[in-house]
Amino acid sequence: MCIKLFSGIVFSSQAMIADGVNSTMDIFASLMTVIGGKISEKPCDEDHPFGHGKAEFLFSLFVGLSMIMSAGFIFRDSIKGIFAGHIFHFSYLLIFVCIITMLIKFALFLYSNKVYKETGSILVYSNMLDHRNDIIITFFTFISIILAQFQIV
Repeated sequence: MCIKLFSGIVFSSQAMIADGVNSTMDIFASLMTVIGGKISEKPCDEDHPFGHGKAEFLFSLFVGLSMIMSAGFIFRDSIKGIFAGHIFHFSYLLIFVCIITMLIKFALFLYSNKVYKETGSILVYSNMLDHRNDIIITFFTFISIILAQFQIV
């Protein structure tokens, strides 16, 4: 996340900055997954005679909202970038960061998919989908950096 934001700012890449914001929201989503999973695993008690399983749905909502917020930030930054006329400075570091990010997110997607198949947790499922979406976002960041280098966009 920090590398994306840093390289996006240094090289004036709106796409990389937006991707960094998305990664920041992913930290929130991961925290919600861990916290929600821990709460939903608690057994029944006096106040919750049917257990705490509903917490999983609530925290899945938080993960979904973080995805929507991330999309909103990316959309806002894209519109700003179109009208602000930022000067883009190409660097192979931007390409490298995109490739590494996609590989890491793919590994996280595969791991989340495995855990989801074992547990059936909707929290893990929503996090898995978030990893998939991150791969797509970073792929388009990668493409936009290449196209910008050749002044196609």
